[in-house]
Amino acid sequence: MKLRIKDNSIRLRLTRSEVQQMYDTGRVSAFTQLTTSKRLGYELVALANLPHLTAVFENDTLQISVPETLVKTWASSETQVGFEATCQADPQTPPLAILVEKDFKCLNADRAEDESDNYEHPNPAAQNC
Repeated sequence: MKLRIKDNSIRLRLTRSEVQQMYDTGRVSAFTQLTTSKRLGYELVALANLPHLTAVFENDTLQISVPETLVKTWASSETQVGFEATCQADPQTPPLAILVEKDFKCLNADRAEDESDNYEHPNPAAQNC
């Protein structure tokens, strides 16, 4: 799972096997080791009866929770690339934009990244990843 953060927006990209894992188990997690004793964790969790996306940061982990029905629909769809929402922890906090999407193979052949588990790009005429 890839994590992109820019200002008050978060974007998660999931490979085929991670989307399947979300469908099967309702959870995908990853981390980045920052120092020998500190790491930044991030996870996507599907929850039953959750009315909307939420995001919390606790114990050095960003947890994005998603309604289970939304995950099941998205994961089983051949055409739905992703879903997005804006959430706000409290009135004093700026809104946080969240985008979750399937990770496509890049059309730039010069990349060294392993994309064998990524989805085929839906627009072969596109120039960027």
